[in-house]
Parts: sequence; structure tokens; C-alpha cells
Amino acid sequence: MPQNTRSKQILLFLIGMLWGAVLVLIAGVLYLRYNLITERELPGTFEEITEKIPSAVASAEGWNVTREQCQLPQSADGQPLAVYKFCNPDYAKELLADEETRRIAAALPCGIAFYRKRDGRIYAAKWNMPLIGRLIGGMPSWLFPGRIAEDQRIIMMRISAKKVEKSK
Repeated sequence: MPQNTRSKQILLFLIGMLWGAVLVLIAGVLYLRYNLITERELPGTFEEITEKIPSAVASAEGWNVTREQCQLPQSADGQPLAVYKFCNPDYAKELLADEETRRIAAALPCGIAFYRKRDGRIYAAKWNMPLIGRLIGGMPSWLFPGRIAEDQRIIMMRISAKKVEKSK
């Protein structure tokens, strides 16, 4: 095989590898952009939902909630917005025990925003815990997708329910 043909093959191979890497990077960014924070529509009015949050969280064993006060009591377009921090000290203790993953403290406690859009519907937005856990690795890789995501799912179901019931 002539040297010129071999060089062209190598060059085409390298260009193909580069294009493949670029496409994977673009796909990864797009995937994260649309999946890192999840949004869910909730039934009811903003006032009804925010009123149920404390009891819904208290009904899940080990969890507590605080409302974050920020400088803007509502969104820039005038729609109401409330940010709550959900915490389970037992999970936090497990996450912070390993100094290799202690940086997760920057994301604790779990924040969930509740807001109304111009369409009049109420939404909740939060980090995609299973995805975040897998991206971080270590303890969060099994605690986030398993126990924390499941507890948050139950809490969100209780917030969406007509009546909040205590867990056993």
C-alpha cells in the first residue's frame, strides 16, 4: 500500500474520531440541559400547594423542610415563586461521612422550587437526583437514585394529593 494512501486513511480515521467526539459532546450537553433539572406540573393553586408542603414533608420519616427567602418574592414576570430546602439528616450524615464525596455538601439540602407560569399552572422543579448521583459517583451514586429519589417522589405525590397522610 502506497504511503500516500496510508496517510489519507489515517487522516480520515482521525477526522472521523474527532467528529464522533464532537457529536458525543454535543449530545451529552443537550441531554444534561434537558434532564439535569426536572419540572413537574402540580394540581391546585399556588397557595394550596405551598400550604401542603410542610405537612407532606413531615409525613416522610426523617425529612424536614425550610422555606428559602430570596430577594425576589416572585419571578421577574410577577408570577409567585417559592423555594424550599428539603433535608434528611440521616442521609446527609451518610453523604458527608466520606471526605472524597464531601463536596456534595454544596448541593445539600435538596432545593425544590414551586412556581406558577403564565399559563396559570403550578410547577415544581428540582435536581434529577438519579442523574446527579450517577454523575458524582461514590456514595451519591446509590443513595441519590435509590432512597432520596424515592422519598422525594413520595413527598411530591403527597403534595399533589388532595389530603396529606402520615407515613407509618
